Amino acid sequence: MSEPAADLARRTPDARSQLERAKDLPEVLDFVDLAAAAKALAQTQEQKLYAEEWHLRGQRKAGNLLTRVPKSKGGRGKTADTLSELYGVQPEESSRWQAVAAVPESIFEAFLEFGRDGAEDITRAGLLRYDKHGRLTSSESPEYYTPAEYIDAARHTLGEIDLDPASNAEANETVKATRIYSATNDGLSKPWHGRVFLNPPYGRLTGLFVLHLVEQFELGKVSAGVLLISAHTTDTSYFQPLWNHVLCFTDHRLPWYSEGGERTTGATFGSVFAYLGPDPATFALNFEQFGPILCRWSG
Repeated sequence: MSEPAADLARRTPDARSQLERAKDLPEVLDFVDLAAAAKALAQTQEQKLYAEEWHLRGQRKAGNLLTRVPKSKGGRGKTADTLSELYGVQPEESSRWQAVAAVPESIFEAFLEFGRDGAEDITRAGLLRYDKHGRLTSSESPEYYTPAEYIDAARHTLGEIDLDPASNAEANETVKATRIYSATNDGLSKPWHGRVFLNPPYGRLTGLFVLHLVEQFELGKVSAGVLLISAHTTDTSYFQPLWNHVLCFTDHRLPWYSEGGERTTGATFGSVFAYLGPDPATFALNFEQFGPILCRWSG
């Protein structure tokens, strides 16, 4: 194996800058080959995961560049011939890389985070399977809505709800947020401002939404927020920043409502409401009816 491949396999910090410096398709293809060699050379699980990640990132960039290759006047077949002759890219590979490039950024990064935790091999097939079946924001997955009494408590705490970044039109009939983002327009890529109510997508996107709320609050873009999350998540890395805020652990399992307003079975676990904002006393006053109020002891 070449020395650059050995360096990449040893988890050098240079992979990102190498890929950023690759501006045209041949340079990106060289990077993809380098990352593939690093995967073969990896001697530890950490090295393997690192090389897998950058191999997939390289394929994603190659796929983006391939979408810009103009089709020849002779039709699709001649474009494939040109790709093969000029770059050594077979049409099947080009199609797969473009499929990787088509995965939304938030889904792509969520998959990588999932893979770093060891729950999934970081492969192209794994990514495409994850994108199709793994996210609860897909049209194949049911939407579950927060019951009105909890929304009312959040609204009384916040005053008004300026944004619900994980919602849809039917859910917003209860939330009454001034602005909503839905699964179709990717709330993680849009600006968050003002007073936010968040019941994040349950599944592999949960952590990204939770951490984004914390970040936007710390940046001062979100002035206050009420977050609803499963109590089953308290041992996750994304829950840990919430201990710095005021929490309500429900003493019961929340009922859920599906599209059309029909009540479904209750949640499998209890829930936690987290308050990020300047008025924790008002949050406590409104939410103590649902369960004990906790905050980190600093003594």
